[in-house]
Amino acid sequence: MQESYLRWSCPRSLILLVYILAYLVAETHLFASPSTNKTRGAFSISSPDFEYGMRMPSHCAKDNENKPPTLLIKDIPPGTRSLAIEMVDPDNPSGVWIHWIAANIPASVRVLSADALPDETVIGINDFGNSQYDGPSPPAGTHHYLIHIFALNAILDLKPGFNYRRLENLMWGHIIERSTLMGTYSKNL
Repeated sequence: MQESYLRWSCPRSLILLVYILAYLVAETHLFASPSTNKTRGAFSISSPDFEYGMRMPSHCAKDNENKPPTLLIKDIPPGTRSLAIEMVDPDNPSGVWIHWIAANIPASVRVLSADALPDETVIGINDFGNSQYDGPSPPAGTHHYLIHIFALNAILDLKPGFNYRRLENLMWGHIIERSTLMGTYSKNL
């Protein structure tokens, strides 16, 4: 009896685990790769300031002009009511470092620049303790900076100064599509 139980319960448990993981991958952005925009549609983010995987310009750095790169948003999916943006440094020694979070960007926006964020945009607090963009500032070596843009089917209930966790919680279940732009930065170049 014991042998029969192991023969049937282990494969069923494994199948259940596979189904759960497949659901998480399909329904959340937690496991999405930068190529998400290529596999699910044409929604994309790019910048005239740097190409994917290349060095971000020095004017973006916190210890320089501290201006975000100009971002071009293409092919926003149907049903999008707002956009949200996150810029994070996954290479920070203390864990993922939040440089910039913003939400409720109108779905009609195709260009985000340092000079003109739409009035409806709500800016969150970053890990420097500021409600603004704070650019690359790696303590040493070359760091990667991921700029995620989310197409959302909702306008989020956020007040200025919200934190990253609140944004993530409110986006849950409202993400239509996501795209990522990755740049690098090093102080010694």
